[in-house]
Order: sequence, then structure tokens, then C-alpha cells
Amino acid sequence: MKHALLTIIGVLLTANASASSPDSVLIVCDKVSDANLGKLDLYKKPPKNEDEHILNIISGDGIASLLVEKPKRITLVLKESVNRIENTDGTTQFGGATIEFNSHHVKAVGKGQVLNINRVTGAMTHTFILSDETIASWKSKHGGTLPKAGTWRYQCQKSAPAF
Repeated sequence: MKHALLTIIGVLLTANASASSPDSVLIVCDKVSDANLGKLDLYKKPPKNEDEHILNIISGDGIASLLVEKPKRITLVLKESVNRIENTDGTTQFGGATIEFNSHHVKAVGKGQVLNINRVTGAMTHTFILSDETIASWKSKHGGTLPKAGTWRYQCQKSAPAF
């Protein structure tokens, strides 16, 4: 019984140590500028009400990522050893993305988005990109024109000695 208890404690300590490894860097990024999407002309005939507009945005393939207001502050955890970028709750919006860590930048390229963090200056850009199919589908359903992409800019601060 004592041996089993010591084994469990050892496993828990090992798991806890790996969860807070020095390789994990918490960064806090404040929005510097919104994307310049220009004058949006989304509809040939406007929706009946705000609820219909919201439903159109949510049901459009990836459209919400481009048109929904971005937060003023983003907190991310960079985990270089496992090649992962996480939210503070352990989830990620970069699952399946190609992530590159090097001494100059952290870059994630995934479906419909590109995140680039300059490790020297802390400047971050987050670009959302709509597919040509999504833009064509929206135009055929609603008559309006969507922007192809939008880039939001953030300035990041690290919480550890190394970015």
C-alpha cells in the first residue's frame, strides 16, 4: 500500500512538473489595431433584423472569424517542446496548424488563419482568411461582397525571461 501511494505521488509530481515546464511561456498581448476591412457591403438586401444577420454570420463557413470583434487582450501559452500554442485553459485554436518556433518568431499557419509573433519586438499579427468558395457562397446567398482577409495587430509581453 505504501509503495502504491509513493508511486502515485511520484506520477503526480512528474505530471505537474511537465505541465509547468520552463519551456512553457505565458504571453499577454494587447490589441494595437483592428483589421482594415474597408466599407463592408455584405448584403444586396439587408437582413430583416439583427438576429437574422447574426445567424447568417455564424452559419457562414469561417465568416465569423473575420467579422466578429476581436478581444482587446489575448493570453497565450507557447509550448515549444510540444510545438503547441494554447489558450490559458489548455484549449487551442491552432489544432492541425503548422507551427514553427525559431529564435526570431513563432508562426502558426492553419485553416483560414495565420499567427505570427516576433520574438524580438513582441509584435503579433493574427490574420484570418476566407476561402474563395466561402466568398462565392456568401455572394450567391446574400448578394454582398466579403473581404478576403483581415489582420489584427497586437503587442505582446512575456511573463518569463525568454519569449
